[in-house]
Amino acid sequence: MVPEPSVLCLVATTLRLLSWHTPNAVIMTQQGFLEIASKILKLADERREDISLRAAVFDVAATVETISWVGPASEVMAHSNGTMVVGALLKYDCDSLCRSAVVALCNMASCGGVHQMMVEEGAVGIHVHVCEKVLFSKVSSNVHQRSIIVELRHRVTLMLAYLANGLTGRKARGRMVKEGVIPYVLRLASAKTTSLATKEVCSSVLAALSHAPNTRTLMIEQGALAAVTELADCG
Repeated sequence: MVPEPSVLCLVATTLRLLSWHTPNAVIMTQQGFLEIASKILKLADERREDISLRAAVFDVAATVETISWVGPASEVMAHSNGTMVVGALLKYDCDSLCRSAVVALCNMASCGGVHQMMVEEGAVGIHVHVCEKVLFSKVSSNVHQRSIIVELRHRVTLMLAYLANGLTGRKARGRMVKEGVIPYVLRLASAKTTSLATKEVCSSVLAALSHAPNTRTLMIEQGALAAVTELADCG
């Protein structure tokens, strides 16, 4: 049976309102919120002309972000296909849902023991996609306020730092480099307008990824050495 869109919209609104009560966050992640979110996202993607389903997707995004601020709930999300739900949100509307998605992804990555799973579920690809389509896009920079772009660039790079430092295998770190994260880290590290705090995060990412011997040559070819030299002079 295909769920009625109007019902799903009401369900999504109810979940968003319930998530405002902090103690509900863990309970919601343990009792099927992500399954409901996935169902709404799947149907909304199939029926993009349905305005009520679009509203439901935005409620889902708001709920995911709210829940992600609660540590234990964020960890449960990361272990329960939370990265894939974030990816589905961005697939539906990357520009409009970018902030909620990036905040949730960064909060999940801050939890312990979730990094390998997040990489396997596509967190690195999400980073590259968000940077390409929104955070370093001239078109999107005209849509979002400058302050929001600056915040999201910091958060998405912080997410990378959590992943890179949390992974224990060299192969997984090497995979991050091969998937294309370095050019965006370098652009941010080299920009004169980048804050010192964000440059520190960029340094952390580069240091962690340089532990993968099979990608050091690629990092140098992409300009990592020049950026590291510049970072040495910041402060």
